[in-house]
Amino acid sequence: MIQLLLSCQKASELTEKKALFSIMLTERIQLFFHLFICKSCSAYKHHSVKLDEFLQRSQKKNKTLLSEDFKNNLSNVLKNKS
Repeated sequence: MIQLLLSCQKASELTEKKALFSIMLTERIQLFFHLFICKSCSAYKHHSVKLDEFLQRSQKKNKTLLSEDFKNNLSNVLKNKS
């Protein structure tokens, strides 16, 4: 049986993981229901998307705000969180 209710911490982790990688169907369902119920996490997701868009635009202008090492470490942490 799928546990539909997530903690806000887990929902934020899945939000960030989904922005970088594909997540499993069960995780997508859990995240959908959590974001439908929790307005704070829904707002977090919205701000996260906007921040990602800003960082992508900044990189296109050759203004690297995060080092490659930091990006790789963050990516590894998010991969291992699941």
